[in-house]
Amino acid sequence: MGAATKTKPAPPAAAATSTPDGYQAALAEWKSIDGRLRDLTRSIERLEHAMWFASVQEIPERAKHIAAEVTGLILSCRRSPLRAAADLESLRFDLSELRPKHTAARERYLIARSQEAVRVAETFRARHGDAVQAIIDAVESLAEALKAERLVRAEYAAVSPEPTSCLLPNVSDDLAEADLAKWDSAAARWARRIRSLRS
Repeated sequence: MGAATKTKPAPPAAAATSTPDGYQAALAEWKSIDGRLRDLTRSIERLEHAMWFASVQEIPERAKHIAAEVTGLILSCRRSPLRAAADLESLRFDLSELRPKHTAARERYLIARSQEAVRVAETFRARHGDAVQAIIDAVESLAEALKAERLVRAEYAAVSPEPTSCLLPNVSDDLAEADLAKWDSAAARWARRIRSLRS
């Protein structure tokens, strides 16, 4: 391996503490609690709307589409405003009780997701490392070929009475971005990135 892209083996990653079952359990818990929170929030909004509509003599035209969605609740609120207020208080209490559980479940899910991502990545690490090494070998081989082509033309130019490109065309300049010998070439920048990733 050439010095330009020489790398040391990637250090072993920290062992992931996740399991697929653990991640799925955390995901299921998060989805369940998140769904309950959304349902509670929606129920509170619907009841608040219904209580307001029940308290006015005439529903504004711009709000009639909302009122149409809670017609049954509006009638219930008019029949028993005290019961509606109690129901609203109960829903708000349930929501306040659920919020910390929602936050905790989300944190557990995010931790489990991160750990599972590490675990899954580990199953691909060896194959990815082989693929990266194949790219390194190909880039270095191409760089050596470009260098050899330039040397041949340089030798030709040194001895030929008429060293024109028509007789020995320059075919390497079009691949200058693949030249590891050029600091600002795409290949050289890529090699530096690979070294930083593996250092």
